[in-house]
Amino acid sequence: MRFRQRTRSLRKTDTALFPTPQTAATVIDLLRIWLSRNFAETTELHAVVMDASAWGVLITGDSGVGKSELALELISARPRQGR
Repeated sequence: MRFRQRTRSLRKTDTALFPTPQTAATVIDLLRIWLSRNFAETTELHAVVMDASAWGVLITGDSGVGKSELALELISARPRQGR
């Protein structure tokens, strides 16, 4: 199908055409990121993540309740390896 025929068909069906020098993969990736940022459901979570003796620890709580201080206490209180 020639370009003029294609654009005529697009107008008849009210279909958008966005020419771009980008590859299809790049455009799809950018559209996926934009759609997820603008339409995906989000949840806000206040937390601290730390490694405690090869265990992943997630401390959650409201803003300002002392999650970071607790994490620092846990790090300073744990036994030192190799001593």
